[in-house]
Amino acid sequence: MTLDNQRVLQYTLYGLGLVVWFVVWKFLGSVTDLILVVRHLPQVDVPGFGNLNNLYALVALGITAGAVEYARRHAVANKFGIEVIAELRKVTWPNWAEVRGTTVVVLGVTLAVSLILFAFDSVYDFLIRALFKLA
Repeated sequence: MTLDNQRVLQYTLYGLGLVVWFVVWKFLGSVTDLILVVRHLPQVDVPGFGNLNNLYALVALGITAGAVEYARRHAVANKFGIEVIAELRKVTWPNWAEVRGTTVVVLGVTLAVSLILFAFDSVYDFLIRALFKLA
């Protein structure tokens, strides 16, 4: 069971690493584009990489690969991740009928509350407009 949890943790970390890589890559590119636009500078070409954005993809990959490997090898983080996976295996997930039923209840309550708030807002709007007409 623990070996299976470790495998799930590794795959989860790698998947999270891909998401973080994409976010860091796009963040670095956006900051550079913003600086270039604000300062009216031309696009920068890096020898061997072409556009500066390609270099940022490699830099972001190095940053996230290092962070994922550090988290994967860190004993406390590894133990915490395995414990989270073990607890998630104990969760009783709802079936489709329960999900559908609770979704209908949530939508119904949301609709009822929004109608009540709309009614109160309309009444207060009418009262305030009538008060200003008197003044």
